[in-house]
Amino acid sequence: MMTADMDEKQHARGWIRSWPWVVAALLYTVFMYATLPVAPRVWFWLLPRLRPHLTRWFLAAGSVALVGLAVRAWTAARRRRCLALAVLALVAGLYVTLLFGFYADVAPAKKAHLMEYGVLAYLACAAVVVEPGGGPGFLLAATYLLVAGVVDEGIQALLPMRFFGVKDIIGNWLGAVLGMLVWTAASPVSPWRCGRERDWRRV
Repeated sequence: MMTADMDEKQHARGWIRSWPWVVAALLYTVFMYATLPVAPRVWFWLLPRLRPHLTRWFLAAGSVALVGLAVRAWTAARRRRCLALAVLALVAGLYVTLLFGFYADVAPAKKAHLMEYGVLAYLACAAVVVEPGGGPGFLLAATYLLVAGVVDEGIQALLPMRFFGVKDIIGNWLGAVLGMLVWTAASPVSPWRCGRERDWRRV
């Protein structure tokens, strides 16, 4: 009876789990789009200061993020704790592989797409109701990420010093996939971590 009541309450919430997370995802998207015109100037200022070890800076940033996520994954829920850490390790391996493979011969700024859209994916997944099998909330988040990645490049096609690229769209989507995997492993409200008896009050 208790499980049935909880399921009923979960479905009653609709597709949105947390409006603060919705606002965070939207504001983050607006910030990404708003900084597109000034990003080249920022990178031209940063590059001389970050070279010749730019990829190492990306690896360092990814490592710091991974440590924080590992702590969150460990404290979020006991269920599948060790397996969650293994998933995060897999994501780290994919991140490094993409840096040295998919992004091996592209402009340094392009490598930031992985982390940019990883963060956006985490925010989007935290904002919606994700059922053990996915559900409409998860589909909504995935659709948002797909569209956001395309719109990002569409805006760049209209800006000076920016270029539309299909490879960049794919990079945006790859970053989003990594972010969704991270959310699945580290979030306290991930159904993979907590099962159906989740505490929807936790944000």
